[in-house]
Amino acid sequence: MDQTTDARSPLAPLRRYWHPVEDSAAVGNDPVAVTLLEEDLVLLRSPGRIHALADSRSEASGDAYRAEDRYGLVWVALEDPVADIAPFPEYADDGFRSYLSVRSAWNASAGRFTENGLDVTHFAWVHPGALGDRDDAECPAISIDLTSYGFEYAYSRESLESPFAAGGRTIRSRTMHYLPFTRRRVLSSDAGHSVQFVTASPTRARQCKIWMIESRDHHLNDPIKPYIDFSRALLEQDRRIVESQRPEMLPVDLTEELHLRGPDQVALTYRRLLADAGIADV
Repeated sequence: MDQTTDARSPLAPLRRYWHPVEDSAAVGNDPVAVTLLEEDLVLLRSPGRIHALADSRSEASGDAYRAEDRYGLVWVALEDPVADIAPFPEYADDGFRSYLSVRSAWNASAGRFTENGLDVTHFAWVHPGALGDRDDAECPAISIDLTSYGFEYAYSRESLESPFAAGGRTIRSRTMHYLPFTRRRVLSSDAGHSVQFVTASPTRARQCKIWMIESRDHHLNDPIKPYIDFSRALLEQDRRIVESQRPEMLPVDLTEELHLRGPDQVALTYRRLLADAGIADV
């Protein structure tokens, strides 16, 4: 069977983007097998370089692809990328403490995973007591701006008690979404700034790997375990919902999910930009 993504596949346009495929620390001199867009690859490291090769299941691997080592992750583009890897300036900022909080494989498309994270309306219903209150589930006012890389949106809300914020404080959230599957969310309060860099890799049509890297410039000497446990618990709640969604692939044709209205304006923006980029159901 041909190893490359079928040109007729809805996944084919995604070959033109950078995708994370593995933790940097997991790649050394020995080949490491990964899958991206239904294509089997091997990763290798040589002095000063990371390599991604088509896995030919023989001693000599096949075509070489672009590979970069950034933010503790290995990124691969199967064709000339149309955009750079999303920026994450806090990762290299000495004023921030950064750490990998979540690494997981989901039985869901990368599009479904990504749209869920853009959905402000689900906080009260999927994460009650952590991100929202079912007795006060009104969606905050959201402002959206289109950008050269995707879009940004912002809103403010009152925080509930969590490792990231004391209850009753105002949290200002600004999310920069980079097509197709990466977002950088900056949460600001009187305590300081917390940043979530979340990215998904479409291994197969209905499977993805996800990473969340977090940075903060406050409570720098706190143990990180409560922060990691909090984030992992939230994503586990999301996973149970996202893996059960139908259709399994995210429909870019908005007529297929006519329930999307008003508060879903972020999801609508995301789908329109995917369609504009020639990306079909993901």
